[in-house]
Amino acid sequence: MADLEAVLADVSYLMAMEKSKSTPAASASKKIVLPDRTVRSVTHKHLQKMYENTFDKIFNQQIGFLLFKEYCSTLCDEPVPQLKFYEEIKRFEKLETDEERWKVGKEIYDQFIMKELLSNSHTYSERAIESVKKHLSKYNPNNPKNSLPSNLFEPYKKEICDLLRGRIFDKFIESEKYTRFCQWKNFELNIQLTMNDFSVHRIIGRGGFGEVYGCRKADTGKMYAMKCLDKKRIKMKQGETLALNERIMLSLVSTGEEGCPFIVCMTYAFHTTDKLCFILDLMNGGDLHYHLSQHGVFSEKESIELPETMTNEMRTLLEGLLQRDVDKRLGCMGRIAEEVKEHPFFKDIDWKQVYLLKLTPPLIPPRGEVNAADAFDIGNFDEDDTKGIKLTEADQELYKNFPIVISERWQQEITETVFDTVNQETDKIEQKRRAKFKQNNIYDDEKTSDLILQGQLKKNTGTFGFSWQIRYTKLYPNRLELHYEKGDKDPE
Repeated sequence: MADLEAVLADVSYLMAMEKSKSTPAASASKKIVLPDRTVRSVTHKHLQKMYENTFDKIFNQQIGFLLFKEYCSTLCDEPVPQLKFYEEIKRFEKLETDEERWKVGKEIYDQFIMKELLSNSHTYSERAIESVKKHLSKYNPNNPKNSLPSNLFEPYKKEICDLLRGRIFDKFIESEKYTRFCQWKNFELNIQLTMNDFSVHRIIGRGGFGEVYGCRKADTGKMYAMKCLDKKRIKMKQGETLALNERIMLSLVSTGEEGCPFIVCMTYAFHTTDKLCFILDLMNGGDLHYHLSQHGVFSEKESIELPETMTNEMRTLLEGLLQRDVDKRLGCMGRIAEEVKEHPFFKDIDWKQVYLLKLTPPLIPPRGEVNAADAFDIGNFDEDDTKGIKLTEADQELYKNFPIVISERWQQEITETVFDTVNQETDKIEQKRRAKFKQNNIYDDEKTSDLILQGQLKKNTGTFGFSWQIRYTKLYPNRLELHYEKGDKDPE
């Protein structure tokens, strides 16, 4: 029976993995519903107060960029070719080889620079032109010293942003696409996660304070690892500071446009009455404890003989990394990672491409397998250990600032899964709403109104609670208005 349960847990977990890779949006069990467009005014004021409604802040957010791009392509009253130019530059920066960079760089130069020069419509500086022409003309595939840098078009990026941040961005702020941006930001700022937002599958690891489970986000279908720490066990071992510091460190390394590809990053953190939960990247390679327990370890006294066929560069690299004396160990002599990067073994490695995850890894875990021990081999905690531990209000107060949503990673999750679907559904709802309001002569300007929510509400007016009347209700930050009719200007 135990074996059957383990097999079913593995099958459920693998099915969830496959669904998340194929069509995560279609298989999501919970739908995202954006707030009403009337939240624009309140959200805009909040973004202004936090200095989050500037061009740089919005343009460098994934949702903000996509909505700004939609505005430029569908609503803007003038063509914005600079945006396509900007996207091509971003694509160029992620190319792997000099041959690809030269080919794409030449195409970008011909399409966006030379064409404008010939038509006398080029609006960029001479310095930017000369910088690009110099590198393209000097490129020689047989001379690595003349390789094309990935930031070849960096001067153009800055000038493009300067052109977009003016009149075009001001018009975007007045458009319905900015209203949609405010809806998404309002939704993001009001995220309060619970266990109900995830479907939890099999256990994949265990530590000193809790377990790690494979889980799936209900509204996007994306797979994560959920690390659950037991508050009672933390209190018993006096590990409160360790748990809070882990949350702080994970939030720091997980923040940024590109994140840290070689560190397991966190997207969310929340807590329940008895658990601290970290929502982390799900790594397919399995945990280190599993591999060590399956393949064994070397004892401290056991010597390791390196094969004779090993190159000298590989030999010196391993010897440097495995130095027992920390002061002589490679990477520990003052220059940290640079010592490893500059080792002769890595002389042909483009570290920017490594950081962009463009190099093929030497080992890819096979699909259709769970790289973790069986749930029964992992085991469970003995609940008797924490039987006498009581959580007080003071204990819970320690975790009042524990919940967090990493904005960049949440936006990446949304744009990769349900962004287009949610926008389409919201557009349909708002079209019906506008038609209904027009029919009933109702008008609310979301740009100036501080109205948060409106709609029909049943009001109990009977003495004994048996009489209900329908009122049209408007909720504002400081009041609630009840109207007899939808078109009434004066409330009750």
